[in-house]
Amino acid sequence: MVYIPEQFARSTVEIFAEKGKQWLNELPLLLEDCATRWSLKIQDPFPNLTYNYVIPVLCTNGTEAVLKLGVPCLEFSHEAHALRQYDGKGIVRPLACDTEKGAMLLEKLTPGQSLASITDEEHATSLIGQVMKQLWKQEPKQHSFPAISNWAKGLERMRIYFEGGTGPFPKQLVEKAESLFPQLIASISSPLLLHGDLHHDNVLSANREPWLAIDPKGVIGEAEYETVAYLRNHLLNHPNPKAILRQRIDQLSSELQLDRERMLSWGLCHCILSSWWSIEDHGYGWENTINIANMFDELLKKK
Repeated sequence: MVYIPEQFARSTVEIFAEKGKQWLNELPLLLEDCATRWSLKIQDPFPNLTYNYVIPVLCTNGTEAVLKLGVPCLEFSHEAHALRQYDGKGIVRPLACDTEKGAMLLEKLTPGQSLASITDEEHATSLIGQVMKQLWKQEPKQHSFPAISNWAKGLERMRIYFEGGTGPFPKQLVEKAESLFPQLIASISSPLLLHGDLHHDNVLSANREPWLAIDPKGVIGEAEYETVAYLRNHLLNHPNPKAILRQRIDQLSSELQLDRERMLSWGLCHCILSSWWSIEDHGYGWENTINIANMFDELLKKK
């Protein structure tokens, strides 16, 4: 019997509605199909599943691997495309993929501890900076990745949803994001293929390299935008989150030679966008992200 955690099932239905329900019902057959096609021995799924069903597997030659299954969608296809583009440089290596069925086979990263296990803030920030530099890749000539401008259209959907208003979000912050987004997008000088969600939990310890990324979104943007997922992650766990945010920004802007003001501006914009995504996908869970948007705004005013 296939174990499907309750929270994972709920999230899948919240995001994909009837399509998600159908996919969950068909998940046992999908697992069986992947095991047969790729000659895999299925093990128990990893704990804390979020948006994908991720399971350690054994290949016929005894090699450990990871099977990742998700509801077939554009985001899943973009991830697979990004993994092929990166080809293992700074990131987990893809071994096989079927985007139509929402299945991919990946190398297993061992020991597989996340960057969140590094409690020294300065060290963790340096480590993720090193991973970022490996991943930044000039925009491919032929690709289907979305650009940040595509993501930013979420704010238009937000306005429609709230009938021209900003719902529970502070009007001043939303208007600032709406003003900054087009300015930042228009002034991107060197478009890059970005991971798009590079934070502590998406960087794991490995044998092939000390640290490798997982779960790329695949988006075209600029280096400063890439830092935001890390800057805002696990921030509110600290007694003085604004000081930690400032420290991360100062360190990454210095070590990676990035524009500090653009990092702050992207941070504000993305936090507003991410808050909307929380409502769009789940209907809840936006409050902490708005708190962090306020921190970005305060630091931006003090630049």
